[in-house]
Amino acid sequence: MRILVFNAGRFDTPEGGAVRAKQLFVYPKNLKAVRNVEADVAVFYNAWGTHLARKNLRKRGVPVVFDYTDFMHEFRSNVFEKKIARFATARALKKADAVVATAKVLVEDARKFNKNTYFVPNGVDFGAFQKVRPKQLEHPAVGFVGGFGKWVDFSLFDFDADAHFYFVGDGPSAKNLPKKENVHHVGFKPPEEARAYMAAFDVCTIPFTKNVLTDAVCPIKLFEYWASGKPVLSTPLEEVKNLNNGGVVFGSTRAEWTEALKSLLADSSKRERLAQSGFEESKKFDWKRLAEKMDGVLQNVEENREKRH
Repeated sequence: MRILVFNAGRFDTPEGGAVRAKQLFVYPKNLKAVRNVEADVAVFYNAWGTHLARKNLRKRGVPVVFDYTDFMHEFRSNVFEKKIARFATARALKKADAVVATAKVLVEDARKFNKNTYFVPNGVDFGAFQKVRPKQLEHPAVGFVGGFGKWVDFSLFDFDADAHFYFVGDGPSAKNLPKKENVHHVGFKPPEEARAYMAAFDVCTIPFTKNVLTDAVCPIKLFEYWASGKPVLSTPLEEVKNLNNGGVVFGSTRAEWTEALKSLLADSSKRERLAQSGFEESKKFDWKRLAEKMDGVLQNVEENREKRH
């Protein structure tokens, strides 16, 4: 089966869409132009700016699958742009031959427009995390790995605590990190080095502001933390709560985070119990398993196309 994947983000970056596409599909590059490309099925990631491409594919009889990974309209701050983006998403959901969604909230939203919707969450390259040599860090080490978008709330951390805080990544929220000896902003790192940081943390964190956008996020970092064998402290995001099997501790406020972190750092047996729960759960989300599920959806879409012809 020839699969055309487009609009998934810059292929050579750690952006979520690009990471997901590279793991679920085998293809040489992120194709952006679809005209004259031969394919049995096409997968796209964003309704914004892809209408003509999708229309061209449908005219040629190529079924189109929407891999629905975010409420993309919530990234828009301009009210008019947000409405346009939401309209574009609704239209894309309606016209897609199938929809694959990464979070339960997205599944529920997609099914308002398209009954042919499937749940395929994000995941982790489980094997890669079993070959990691931990980074040499100061301990106790509390860490976060990822993009520092506006939804990352560093004010949740009590940086006066007796711990070292490591932040791997960069972005607009980096300006909110204090200049303190125990706060280490190391910037973006290659995947293998980022895994080494995770393997060295005593507690991994997901400090996201809870809102419509983040409640629909299925964080790849959650599965990576779990595969690293680490306990996780997160804000109570809907999809993280849906996925949690006992490997995550939740806190909504700075006071709750401070107390939760203090408890975790003081109790190694608690950390180990949480870490073990998450580690076992992460095996279910290996990209290889998820790729098989995605392949089943695409095979079904292709077979339906052949029946129509």
